[in-house]
Amino acid sequence: MQVEDNPSTHPRLDDLINDACGVHDIQDNHSMEYDGGQADQDCFGPHLNGGVNEDKEYVKLKTDAARPLYSNCDADHSTLYAMVGLHNLKSHFGLSGNSVTEILKWAKDLLPKDNTLPDNYPYMKKSLKGLGMKYKSIHACKFDCILYRKEYEFKEKCPICGEPRFTMMKTPNDKPCKFQNFSRVPQKVLKYFPLGPRLKRLYTVPWISEALTWHARAEVGGNLMRHPIDSTIWQAANFAHPEFAKEVRNIRLGLSTDGFNPFGNLSTNQSVWPVVLVPYNLPPSLCMRKEFTLLSLLIPGPKAPSDDIDVFLAPLIEELKELWVDGVRAFDSNKQEEFTLKAMLLWAIHDLPAYGTLSGCNVHGYLGCPICGEETESQWLDKSNKICYHGHRRFLPSAHPFRSDKNNFLPDGIEHRLAPKRLSGSKIEE
Repeated sequence: MQVEDNPSTHPRLDDLINDACGVHDIQDNHSMEYDGGQADQDCFGPHLNGGVNEDKEYVKLKTDAARPLYSNCDADHSTLYAMVGLHNLKSHFGLSGNSVTEILKWAKDLLPKDNTLPDNYPYMKKSLKGLGMKYKSIHACKFDCILYRKEYEFKEKCPICGEPRFTMMKTPNDKPCKFQNFSRVPQKVLKYFPLGPRLKRLYTVPWISEALTWHARAEVGGNLMRHPIDSTIWQAANFAHPEFAKEVRNIRLGLSTDGFNPFGNLSTNQSVWPVVLVPYNLPPSLCMRKEFTLLSLLIPGPKAPSDDIDVFLAPLIEELKELWVDGVRAFDSNKQEEFTLKAMLLWAIHDLPAYGTLSGCNVHGYLGCPICGEETESQWLDKSNKICYHGHRRFLPSAHPFRSDKNNFLPDGIEHRLAPKRLSGSKIEE
């Protein structure tokens, strides 16, 4: 299995449109199934109850796919084909929107005058909007108290700290006027990328759909850890939830998050936290490819969310619960059938500070070891102004020679103690 890296590959326009709008042409090409878009309203725009023909976005995309780029050109070279190809080049080579606009101007002058290319990149981007995966902008309290959703959706102030939801910003006004124009701008905005539609979209490509069941065909590696399927956690999850494991198309996920400076300047005090999900159904050569890394949340700065990260994780946690309990209806393009897709969050992968942020466990100070807990051995170093952790020989086997080494492990001498018991989930929560 390999991902196509060539940005000039002819796009599957009909399949691309059908996948985005929930239209599935099943094998005989005579029976057209359409789910009305109800499951994807938040991600693909509203679909009317009348069906495909009344969906304006669907009709617009199909029209652009059938419209020739210019008179007497090849039938495959449609307006949509040109826009999708140019957008692929932009993404592949990191072109700016202004550079795409200049390319469009140059191409329009080069092609016959009756060509149907858009005039600029913003219009082209708007035309391709129906093919993309949408996200939700959720307003947040400036001090991370709440998200303005559910019971707080129409609140103008934070009910906890009283901070206003919006700030008033001056808007540019070219004409002289004694009254300055103002607009309301939310103080903080969380970007949420719904997970269900993205998992469903993976199954609309036949070779990816087949690759997502690789774990069911792979042999367990015995004592070798080649893939997460060889781990005890994977096997324990299958044993504990046999109904979930029975449907091999259900997806196992890993979660990771950490802060980074969006400006790439170490002197700038900014921190943005992306929350990323990785589907581990895929073979080792694919599961860590960027094409299959799913951005779920983009938590805004300027400061790290710290212990308030649970406020921002709430939409993702709710969707993960829905995917675990009820699942979503998805179409398997490899087997040409619909099925109920469920997902399980197996684990999270972090460095130690991010681990402390996500779990709420203490990873700093004198009791900063999440394994030892209250039995953590630590000491303040006056010269370096840091806390040093020691007593690691407790974790060695009882007959290890380092335990009785008096010369190289001063002033502790011989170590007789056993390793502290690993804390249970209830003890960690306590």
